[in-house]
Amino acid sequence: MRKMVQNAESDRQDAMVTNALMKTKDRYGLSTTELKDHDHKISDLEREHLKLTATQTLSER
Repeated sequence: MRKMVQNAESDRQDAMVTNALMKTKDRYGLSTTELKDHDHKISDLEREHLKLTATQTLSER
């Protein structure tokens, strides 16, 4: 159940990031490659955040 919630939150975040990237592309004229690089960095940071949150939760027990 927890995994389903995490996956749904992750999917929602990914959709929001993609939408924001498209708006940024339109607004500032960035190339698709630059946007993909930024998206990849954001995804990496989100995964790291989830790992750290899980580690913190386990250490608090």
